[in-house]
Amino acid sequence: MKDLIETMAERHYDAWQRKILGRYNFSKTSLEPKKWSSLRPTERLELIEAMRLTIADQEIARALAERAEGL
Repeated sequence: MKDLIETMAERHYDAWQRKILGRYNFSKTSLEPKKWSSLRPTERLELIEAMRLTIADQEIARALAERAEGL
């Protein structure tokens, strides 16, 4: 099983690709979102590291903890 950060990075990337593709739904061309698996390993590692830095941000960590307490 992938680690949590890698899974979060992949899902964030996939959602981001769908959002971008949604901007072009009026186009007559057939656009496909770029899949996580099609990224170069270095691109995936950069996105995973960006997610790791985001999660490590104290303000975000505190907000997530507060939200988890409210569930």
